[in-house]
Amino acid sequence: MKISAAIDNLKDQTEADLREALACSKASNKALVARETPGKHCIVDFLFARIPGDIIDVLNERAPLADAENMETGPITLGELIRKTGSLGKTIKRVDYSRYVLKRIWSEEKADYLAELLFLLQQVKAVILESRDISSGSSPKHQEYCTLCWRLVNKYRLVNYENSLISSSLYCCVHHPKGVEKVHKRAVRRLTTASKSRNTEFDIWVQEALASGKTPRATKANLRSRLKFSFADLPSPSIKGPLFQPVETWHERRDQILSLAAECYPETSKCISGISGTNWESWFLGVIRQLDKSGIAKIKVKLSGEELAKFSRLENQDFENWESSDDFKLVRNEPSVESTYDSDLTGWSVLLAIFHRHEAVCNIEEMPRRRRNNVKVK
Repeated sequence: MKISAAIDNLKDQTEADLREALACSKASNKALVARETPGKHCIVDFLFARIPGDIIDVLNERAPLADAENMETGPITLGELIRKTGSLGKTIKRVDYSRYVLKRIWSEEKADYLAELLFLLQQVKAVILESRDISSGSSPKHQEYCTLCWRLVNKYRLVNYENSLISSSLYCCVHHPKGVEKVHKRAVRRLTTASKSRNTEFDIWVQEALASGKTPRATKANLRSRLKFSFADLPSPSIKGPLFQPVETWHERRDQILSLAAECYPETSKCISGISGTNWESWFLGVIRQLDKSGIAKIKVKLSGEELAKFSRLENQDFENWESSDDFKLVRNEPSVESTYDSDLTGWSVLLAIFHRHEAVCNIEEMPRRRRNNVKVK
């Protein structure tokens, strides 16, 4: 069989198998997993596409793994390939390395087959993640924070999706592509420019993945989120130490958080100084409102006319999302006055996660960029 026909067979069979696996997951309300797990469906059992024997030979010769069993000569199914290699992750690495080697020795046809196989293995991984949402019932788990900033994703209107064009499991209402498109594109452009300016190995890897036409949209959003997160440093264990000790009042914990912010997140610390509150909930929401307000103010100066009017309606949306979301139940239930505060209340770690993302966005905005005449600007 010609390689082109083998690629078509692989693609058609695997896509049909994945649809069948998802349908089974929905019907039984059980998640798909890559390994045998009680109470769940192993996706390997659904993958029946035949991998040609000469491709198996390549995988044995070009990318032997010390902890993986070499496949016998002859065609095997995609499911058998994953099982014999040891895991889905190891299979992806094995195929990717073999594809890289074949491209260097000019074996284009087999490299093309392995490229398609690699893409389908990534699809298998995506289907596994999708099935987790199915099995979680009516409250699917989405990415919590916006791909491009620190705000919550605007997921709380997904129930009535047809009534809201800015509902999303990837973006807040400020950065949604169907909100003010100019704001979304500018944030993506600034992140890309900052990444290229920094130009670490991680940046290069992410930019290559983002440039690939085969990378799914949701995966690109996740990569941009990881890239954004990398533009701020995490606090050292010694700095976070006091947060793991019990305190008597929420004021003590607030002061510890503010002290950490001043040391690790200076731009965020400037933004939230002077916020008052009568309890943890009111102070938390005050911080959310102030961060949102300062960020929106910086964006509004670059808008005018209809865009500005449309954008102005988005003010306080993050505050409202936090105030009304189920997530806030995790941080609003304070212990009784008589007891000491837990050493790691979810609310404090959530706030640090927000601070980290806000600081990363500030750092990205401060990264120098070049205009076409090669002059650096801020």
